[in-house]
Amino acid sequence: MTEKPCRKCAVVKPLEEFGRRKDTVDGRHGACRECLRGYGKVRYAKMTADKPRRTTFAEEFPELEPIRQRAYARVRYAQNREKFRERAREYNVRNPHVGWRTHYLERARQFGFAPVTEEFTKDDVIARWGAACWHCGGEFEHLDHFPVAVRDGGPHTLESVRPSCASCNLRGGAEMTNRPQVDAA
Repeated sequence: MTEKPCRKCAVVKPLEEFGRRKDTVDGRHGACRECLRGYGKVRYAKMTADKPRRTTFAEEFPELEPIRQRAYARVRYAQNREKFRERAREYNVRNPHVGWRTHYLERARQFGFAPVTEEFTKDDVIARWGAACWHCGGEFEHLDHFPVAVRDGGPHTLESVRPSCASCNLRGGAEMTNRPQVDAA
């Protein structure tokens, strides 16, 4: 026997359309899955129609919900501090351009001028200026704003930044005398 009629819709269907049931002769439910699903929905609607829906904490006290969420977030962070920090470190390694832009905006606010930014990634900088320090040819670790430094109101655009190693950038790349001429490669 590979087919049987459904006792609800009377359509002959393959046995796979019927749920398993050990206490029957053929080991299958009498009604097909589709009919049982419909029956379950109707039955649930009847059972819950007259019952009032429970209100959530957020619905009862909307003014306290943000406080509760912040408290939960603090506890969750405290329990998983190292996991969150590791995830942040990995993100910052994969996306250094996000940190570059944030740092530029902080410094622009610190020096009191309106920031001028352009979206670009580390790959864009490498494609435009190469993968080595623009000053000494060392490893690309930092981003140097040149020809106008951030403290002098320089913009954060692809044309106004150069790849730099940590030592060249931290010792003041803009003041270095052996800087090569700017060439629009």
